[in-house]
Amino acid sequence: WNRELFEKYLMGYTLRDPRYRYIEWRDTRNPNSEPIYQELYDHLSDPHETVNIARSQPKEVVRLSGELQHLLEN
Repeated sequence: WNRELFEKYLMGYTLRDPRYRYIEWRDTRNPNSEPIYQELYDHLSDPHETVNIARSQPKEVVRLSGELQHLLEN
């Protein structure tokens, strides 16, 4: 990567459990909107986080997104 990246209105939030790492990217101007992008990595099969499995594991995304939202609200 040979150039700088700057994003003023994008914030990433992450949650890790024993198996997965979940990341969601949100627009800080509208924090109650749906995430702009979601990432999910399985540390048992992909410890270096090279394959985003969010689309193939929707149940885990819903579960972890709910947990993250609960933590952010409290």
